[in-house]
Amino acid sequence: MREIKFRAWDDKEMYYNPYIPNHGTWAMIDESIKDCQDNYKSFMQSTGLKDKNGKDIYEGDIISFPSGTSTRIEIEHDGQKMAAYKENPNKIGLVLYHNAGFQVHNSNEIKGITGVGYYGCLGTTRHLKYTFEIEIIGNIHEDKHLLDA
Repeated sequence: MREIKFRAWDDKEMYYNPYIPNHGTWAMIDESIKDCQDNYKSFMQSTGLKDKNGKDIYEGDIISFPSGTSTRIEIEHDGQKMAAYKENPNKIGLVLYHNAGFQVHNSNEIKGITGVGYYGCLGTTRHLKYTFEIEIIGNIHEDKHLLDA
């Protein structure tokens, strides 16, 4: 069974595993979190996955991951032109909980630009499947500027 972990943001600082009061042994987490919203502005759940540096990936994390694509380029070797492929730069996305899963959304979708979808579900989609290639580079509360790319 996986451990359910949370972090909370209070507009100044991030708190990991914040105290969430349990009103009885079978309290609903949603109700307990509502009781804490005077202290914290945002709660984020851990995905249960870790990035390539062993850090827990949470909702609200901004991640960098391989694009899974390459660009054909021409190089010259011994006077002959040859085709080669260059890996495209990493993509940047925001981890959100949506439709019963953790998804990675691109910055255009977050800004409300329509016609641009999300990258896929964390841990399952082709280029998001291998978390050893994913790196947390920030979070939505402290590093929102990273999404401006």
